[in-house]
Amino acid sequence: MGYTLGQMEIRRLKPSSLSIIRQGSDDRSAWADVAILGTQLTATPEVAERLLLKHPSLALHACKSSLPIPHQAFIPEDSHVDPATFGLLPNAQEDKGLFGEHLPGALLPHALEHLAIDLLVVRFPDETFAGNTCWLEREEQIMRVRISLPKEAGPAPVSQALLDAAALLNEMLI
Repeated sequence: MGYTLGQMEIRRLKPSSLSIIRQGSDDRSAWADVAILGTQLTATPEVAERLLLKHPSLALHACKSSLPIPHQAFIPEDSHVDPATFGLLPNAQEDKGLFGEHLPGALLPHALEHLAIDLLVVRFPDETFAGNTCWLEREEQIMRVRISLPKEAGPAPVSQALLDAAALLNEMLI
């Protein structure tokens, strides 16, 4: 059984896996479009436990929202969402606490966002990173993960961290 994205067929080997299908950057952030392949959209308690065993600092990540905010391109003009809050600025929602509280049941690309930031903090300990995850195509199960750039390094480390985080997370999916 496989999935077709454009002209590319992706075969599913696990109940779910993540595939980065596009990457890009602008002057403030790098992003990856992530396809969730399969039926498991969220981190199970077992996946959350494995992630926290390997990356315990994930539990301490600040998390502004347990739900992804809309993608800028899909914000209607009459929406209550201020486009200025999209991207790297904190969104208007109240602080939702720590990511460790939301990891069991978190959408897999949201877990990927936090894992990539965790990897970046190891490499750039003096930097502060921000990210967000939003739906691009719900029916196709594609989400965009966006992370701020380190001040001096450009988009390459963020792009690599997203790829590395996807590989690590795929190893932990059951």
